[in-house]
Amino acid sequence: MDAPYRELFAALKTEIVDLHLRWIIYRQLYGTSEEAVDVLNRSGSNVFFLLQQLLLDDCALRLSKLTDPADQGKVANLSVVLRKYSIRDELTPLHGLHRPVA
Repeated sequence: MDAPYRELFAALKTEIVDLHLRWIIYRQLYGTSEEAVDVLNRSGSNVFFLLQQLLLDDCALRLSKLTDPADQGKVANLSVVLRKYSIRDELTPLHGLHRPVA
């Protein structure tokens, strides 16, 4: 793989891993059990409510950025769509697994 593609995939991987880590933190705090949420509420309900909202908003924003159009005007976005279109012409069919992009 050429260096520019390596850089793009590395940046995309970083974004996806970061999103995944934030989602893991959210699930560990709020998605395990009601008892865990009760402990959070008793120990600092306002802080943990704010943190919950911030984590959800951040995950939603990061996910939407990853699914943005490949470019908007003159700006290229680091998105899954960009990756699909930027390398599709260089990929060769792999035993029938490659499908044309509509």
